[in-house]
Amino acid sequence: MKKGLRKFYCTLPNGKVQEAELTWKATHAVACRTETRDWFAHSWCSAKSAALRCVELTQQEQGAEVEILVVKEIPPAA
Repeated sequence: MKKGLRKFYCTLPNGKVQEAELTWKATHAVACRTETRDWFAHSWCSAKSAALRCVELTQQEQGAEVEILVVKEIPPAA
């Protein structure tokens, strides 16, 4: 892991785990699913209010199915 980066994890609605290396603390991720792509973490956010705004924009722009997920710094057990 690069210096200054921390790993954050979220469990997607399809059960897969996605991770991100960030310099700031993420608390929520916005997961998205489209007609051509399965669930993926679309945006990582530092506050729930930011995640809510991201959901609004994603639904308006892409018409995709979207969910807000809680982010953890410990990987989920396999």
